[in-house]
Amino acid sequence: MCRKFLDMKTMNRKISIESLENRLAFDGSWQNVFLPNDVDGSQEVSPLDVLQIINELNIGGPRDLSGPRPPDEPYCDVNGDLRLDPTDVLAVVDSINRTRVGMFGQAALDSARDLNRNGTVLSQSVRLAGKTVPWAFVDYVDPLSLAKMRTQANDSGDFGISLDLVQGVYDLQITVMDDLGRKLPMVSPVRVGNVVHEWNAAVLNVIRDWRGVTDDPVPGTRFTSEPPRVGRNIAMIQGAMFDAINAIDRTYESFLYQGTANRVGIDPRIAASSAAYYVATHLYPSFSSVWDSTLAECLASVPDAGQLHSSMEFGQEVAMAVIAARANDGSDAKVDYVPGDQPGDWNRTLPAFLAPLLPQWPQVIPFAMSSPNQFLSPPPPALDTEAYAIAVDQVMKLGSRSNSTRTADQTDIANFWADGGGTFTPPGHWNRIGADTSLASNQNLIESARTLALLNIALADAGISCWDTKYAYGLWRPIDAIRKADTDGNAMTLQDASWLPLLVTPPFPAYTSGHSTFSGASAEILTAIFGASYSFTSQKDVPTNTAQLPYDPSKRILRSFGGFYQAAEEASWSRVYGGIHFLFDGTEGLEAGYSIGALVHSTMLRPKTS
Repeated sequence: MCRKFLDMKTMNRKISIESLENRLAFDGSWQNVFLPNDVDGSQEVSPLDVLQIINELNIGGPRDLSGPRPPDEPYCDVNGDLRLDPTDVLAVVDSINRTRVGMFGQAALDSARDLNRNGTVLSQSVRLAGKTVPWAFVDYVDPLSLAKMRTQANDSGDFGISLDLVQGVYDLQITVMDDLGRKLPMVSPVRVGNVVHEWNAAVLNVIRDWRGVTDDPVPGTRFTSEPPRVGRNIAMIQGAMFDAINAIDRTYESFLYQGTANRVGIDPRIAASSAAYYVATHLYPSFSSVWDSTLAECLASVPDAGQLHSSMEFGQEVAMAVIAARANDGSDAKVDYVPGDQPGDWNRTLPAFLAPLLPQWPQVIPFAMSSPNQFLSPPPPALDTEAYAIAVDQVMKLGSRSNSTRTADQTDIANFWADGGGTFTPPGHWNRIGADTSLASNQNLIESARTLALLNIALADAGISCWDTKYAYGLWRPIDAIRKADTDGNAMTLQDASWLPLLVTPPFPAYTSGHSTFSGASAEILTAIFGASYSFTSQKDVPTNTAQLPYDPSKRILRSFGGFYQAAEEASWSRVYGGIHFLFDGTEGLEAGYSIGALVHSTMLRPKTS
């Protein structure tokens, strides 16, 4: 019996499919159900398909097509009416001659469920909404069953995909195909988690979008999220969520809130969301619409059991305690930093000659460290030493924008870990790694809250420690070390007055590397929780306005790691490949980060012994 062509007016009809070759080998239909205009089964539509039908008409004339199609016969029933006649020829000709727009496609979590558009949902019943060319077939793979599925866009190009998933991180593989067989592969990321993951993803989007304004060096100069402040702020948000959840059963030592909750009248999911909402609103008041939609999405995921009011009030109580504890921590202090005027002293650099970033940060009160200088790194190599000359020569060759000795992979590493302005910054990169690991490991509510709280406490103290070291030594960046090598008193260094780095030089001293310190602290925390051999894949960050669109698989920048220490070491090297750090900036930064991570894990949020 002939299989009818999908009705063009049927929207989002889902059919299970196998590979095209396998289905065609056993299909007795006179119509190619995968690509109706593909008469010869070549998986594309061309004038050869027109000739095939004309030949069949010349041989046997117009006729009804009854019974199964012999394996060696073409798919002559283009329009699905169980008959071969000139209308089948016209259907293929019309398809070939039709004016074409370029193939395009996008799909994202349905905004009715992903209210804040952060790519994370709380329901395991997942729906994506997409757009492509009208009537295109949309093929995708169910990531759990691995079944190959198909739906079809309507006359406006709209389509939907519904899946039942469990907690985890998914890259949904989608291919759209028009009636000529033109294909476009896409990848749509989907994260299914709990309220802790939901708020973490929302905060990362805000970090990407946040902008500040200063009059230095010129009025109206805009700047993006500052990595040390990002670490502090996320520590407050994730720490408040942890305290709100932990206060119910007191499984662990608290973060900053010392009270307890009435376990009967408090829902931990609502309380944690409330705590995050009030802390986030305090830290980023201009993003109230994001916080409102995130809270609404979280509340909608919790069945109404009469606990909304009490849980919201308790979460607010926790938030106020966290805000009060950090109200006078020095993060908003004003410090006038005056750079030195000797060779080796940091000064403003090309291209924008921006003001020094967060010179007050060495005075910020730490979360776990006893003082900002608890892990002060030893002094960098003196300018007249061989060790310094070797480091300068290395970054000069590896980190140059042009004529470098970098390999293609080393360039990829530099760009992958760049995490510059408009991204979620280095602390955000490790938050994404930590949150994805938590999701993939199926951590429950309290464990995921503890993981992300510990991670961000370590990141916050890493920023304080690193900035203390930076401004204690005030070492110049490679761009000045190389351009002004004739002033360093070292006969082993070579001057290149026009040298430029691959990446843009950040506006603060070189020693030690912030990314290395953040990475070392993160690797120590995540290794302590998930083990030394946990393998994972991470993706280069993209701006928020494209974060919800499918990624062209050929343009995604992914890197895989056999453990968190491996990733941290690569992140450290990336700054040498990028031309913005000396190698000793990274090695000492990593060591400080490892020490900070170990301190945080051994002293903060520990299991209660009684």
